[in-house]
Amino acid sequence: MVITTPARRQPAHRPNPGPRPAGSARSLPRSLAGSTLALLLGVVALLLPTSSPTAAAAETVLGSGSPSISSYNDGDSLTVGVKFTPKSSGVVTGVRFYKGNGNTGTHVGALYTADGTLLAKATYGSESSSGWQRVTFSSPVAVKSGVSYTAATFMPDGHYSVTNPYGWPDEGATITGTAGTYSYGSGLRFPASVWQKSNYYVDVTFEAATTAAPAPTPTPTPTPTPTSSPTSPTGFPSSSTTGVPDGTSLGAYTGPSTITQDGTVIDSKKITSCLVIKADDVTIKNSLLQTDRCFFNVLSDNGNTGLRMTDVEIDGQGNTDGDAAIGGGGYTCTRCDIHGTVDGAKAGDDVVFRDSYIHDLAMSGDSHNDGIQSLGTDNLQVLHSTIISPKGSTSAIILSTGSAWEMRNITIDNNLLGGGAYTVYGGFLSGVDVLSKISNIDITNNKFTTQVYARSGAYGPLTSVDNPVVTSGNVWYDGPNAGRPAY
Repeated sequence: MVITTPARRQPAHRPNPGPRPAGSARSLPRSLAGSTLALLLGVVALLLPTSSPTAAAAETVLGSGSPSISSYNDGDSLTVGVKFTPKSSGVVTGVRFYKGNGNTGTHVGALYTADGTLLAKATYGSESSSGWQRVTFSSPVAVKSGVSYTAATFMPDGHYSVTNPYGWPDEGATITGTAGTYSYGSGLRFPASVWQKSNYYVDVTFEAATTAAPAPTPTPTPTPTPTSSPTSPTGFPSSSTTGVPDGTSLGAYTGPSTITQDGTVIDSKKITSCLVIKADDVTIKNSLLQTDRCFFNVLSDNGNTGLRMTDVEIDGQGNTDGDAAIGGGGYTCTRCDIHGTVDGAKAGDDVVFRDSYIHDLAMSGDSHNDGIQSLGTDNLQVLHSTIISPKGSTSAIILSTGSAWEMRNITIDNNLLGGGAYTVYGGFLSGVDVLSKISNIDITNNKFTTQVYARSGAYGPLTSVDNPVVTSGNVWYDGPNAGRPAY
């Protein structure tokens, strides 16, 4: 099968801005002298509106840091943001962004949950010509310890500030920044995409609570543009229903990187190594696998069976030198949250994805990202999962029959899918692929979203689904044809 990708409309930061200025390992407030930092935080506290007596002094992720490129003209309106996680519960009082020359128009700041629910927004006013700009929400928004949020700002004329690469994660005393994010569109929207280790110099103003924090004030949802789509899918997995359950206390994993003991159980751990599975019936549950140096975060290609990953988050941290979060076969992934890797999974024999979420893949100029790619399988099931592949990627799911030994006994059913050149490559294109290699491929009852492209993929939702591939019950999830058949 010949696989083509659409011309990539890439964010302008993709030429990879150069290294940080000489003599500055990181342009972060942590590098300031202690007295200067204390003075800076005092000034920030004075400028903020009076807050609840239950809140401590304000902290931001980036402090007085400045970008390597202060103003880049992307040419298209977009929303840029920062993912962050409080280390303690508290309140977010507002957001801010770094402004360079040419960054004009009306800027709007916002705060979102990890799955794109809008918590607050406000319009910037009385901006200076350059430097840090700040807006305060009408009421503080309560946020929880250990839960991921995104602070965002809409850039109407396509200018923004950027440093790439940036040293994510950025650890502060009470808050950790984890990634820069973006999303194109004319109007404020949830920025869900990540490009390498870019930092777009959007920031949050956070105050750790010493007692109970005030409840958030409901904010009306903005009127969507005609091509917009839900970022919090109803009835399908998202960040709020996958990964490590809220309230789980993670200990450091100190076990071996290569698992050789049958029946090994890894529970409630933060794992910063690459795991190689060479045993049967291994269980990984309620755990975070987080590192940017793995070719595969989990590799199960030794012929072992019974690997179960349940309520697991795999965060590749934007590593574009790796291959996939999971490689090999003989595994089941249930309520897995996979992001920040080039591919979500390379699927061999006996692989099941159920109730899982693959999103925010790590893009590079030639990465050809796929949510799930199989180069050959006997028994692959993708069931009730959400797989959204970003602009410039190849697919959400691709069965690469042309380079495979076989594609047999495959079920792709009741999923929410979007993105890619085509969203799903179904395994058989008449006149190109070899019929004797395939059997029992069913692609049924899936929902295709217009969240990435108006046609789900750049060219459409499905390709390589000639007879005998079975396609039925596939419909549009949203957009002008919601509920109608998707072909």
